[in-house]
Amino acid sequence: MRELGAQVIKTLPGKVIAEAPFEFVYLANYALRTAEKVYIYLVHGTIEDLKDIKSLSEEIDLSKYINGNETFGVKTKRFGSHPFTSIDVNRIVGEVIRRKFRLSVYLDNPDLEIKTWVIENIFIAGINTTGYSLYRRGYRIYQHPAPLKPTISSLLIRLSGWKPDKSLLDPMCGSGTIPIEAALMGRNVPSGYFRPYYQFYRLKFFERELFEDLKRRINARIKWDLKMQIYGTELYRKHLYGAISNAAMARVIDTVSFMVRDARELCNFLDFNVDYIVTNPPYGLKIASKKAVYKLYERFVRELDTCLSGTTAVVMTAEDYFWELIRDAFKVLEVREIMYGDLPTRVYKFVI
Repeated sequence: MRELGAQVIKTLPGKVIAEAPFEFVYLANYALRTAEKVYIYLVHGTIEDLKDIKSLSEEIDLSKYINGNETFGVKTKRFGSHPFTSIDVNRIVGEVIRRKFRLSVYLDNPDLEIKTWVIENIFIAGINTTGYSLYRRGYRIYQHPAPLKPTISSLLIRLSGWKPDKSLLDPMCGSGTIPIEAALMGRNVPSGYFRPYYQFYRLKFFERELFEDLKRRINARIKWDLKMQIYGTELYRKHLYGAISNAAMARVIDTVSFMVRDARELCNFLDFNVDYIVTNPPYGLKIASKKAVYKLYERFVRELDTCLSGTTAVVMTAEDYFWELIRDAFKVLEVREIMYGDLPTRVYKFVI
């Protein structure tokens, strides 16, 4: 967000509160690679009960964002233990909004979605300007049974420090998300390039000419002809064909090389010292068994140690034993804990 000109005010788990010119709503939705949604901040404060939530809701001012004939809905997400439910919060906030601004409630597909969070004793409210999540890029026509979100893929690539003039390999690429996101990043293709819709289209402040001008300025920096050394290998042919289809839709098939290969036999097919490895191996939850996954990790680490030198690797996994496999074998630079949905995972960055 700082790179796009925002001033970060506060960070919370999974959230960043920032100040920026109003045009940033367009810019953030179109260009942020690791964000799920962009909200316009309305109010926040400490609470103990529903009376406090009602009091804070009274401070909400929607006059800049509505004409008065919009429909609205309220969605709440709670973290912690409270003497009330998310439905109670929806009701309280909804009653205040309906009374103050005389809007009609429509929960299925409202013009205006008010999102509230109750994080322990903190209450936050905002307007969803995105609609469906930004991880839905628009290019993925093949869905892997255990897909990695493009937002997480972009995060892993950023953490690795990879640059377009360096080689990158995902040896367990699934439907190709990491190689595809790397190619899009390298070519300066904005994350929203293939996306047809944003929720802010339905809000009062939306100026289509302003948004289209911003898109033209950003798109002018795209380097469609840039060729990079980006590779994705996958054991299962079905998933590899899906990765190829996704890369074609993303217009990067000309700079990403996909091959059917086994990561347990890395040394048999890798005939050069790749600069970066970024991968999200199976966890043994949706595909493969826990025992099979352990053997995969063990063999994969052994292959890394045998045939690579000086390579920077970033691996995301929910398996705790991965630390035991790498801590003495490689120089570990960083370990981060990331919640992937409800699943706690760790991201390991190390030099081979």
